[in-house]
Amino acid sequence: MPKDLNVNVNGMEGLTDVQLLNRIRNLDAQIQPLLKAAEEADNEPEGNKLH
Repeated sequence: MPKDLNVNVNGMEGLTDVQLLNRIRNLDAQIQPLLKAAEEADNEPEGNKLH
C-alpha cells in the first residue's frame, strides 16, 4: 500500500455540526416508533407478548 493512503471508515468526519445534528434527529425520529412499540409490548400481559 502507498504510504500516503488515507482511508476514512467513519464517513462523518467531514460533516458540519448542523449536518451531524440533522442525522441524529433523523435517527431519533426513525427509532421512536420502535421504542414505543417495544415499551408497549413490555406493558402487555405475558400471554399477549409477541416474543
